[in-house]
Amino acid sequence: MPREDRRITFSNAELQEALVAHCLRRKASLPSGQITSVSPSPEPNGDILLTIHNEQQGKSYSVGLQPEFIAAALIYYCKGANVPIPRRAAKSLSVSGDNICLQILLPEQLERHAFVIHGIEAIAK
Repeated sequence: MPREDRRITFSNAELQEALVAHCLRRKASLPSGQITSVSPSPEPNGDILLTIHNEQQGKSYSVGLQPEFIAAALIYYCKGANVPIPRRAAKSLSVSGDNICLQILLPEQLERHAFVIHGIEAIAK
């Protein structure tokens, strides 16, 4: 049975836009500045490390965020940008180079019977 895998890569600017909007919704805070890099945490806690550079202070900060928080921010971002994300799909994050990716894996066992029934009903009407 064929399986569909999708991978949506976000620039650091898009990630920042998604995180700022999600932080506002959740009443959470994020250090001010621009995201300059994304990397997996070397710690076993599974956080994703963001390096944020504050131009005014001339400093860079490393912030660890839970993958679930980042994934939720990216999914909301996709909804706002009209990028379809299947509800039933398994979702995970990965880091590719200096960017973050939302990986989407559709279930292998789709209810083919439902598609066939709808197709037959459409022809009969």
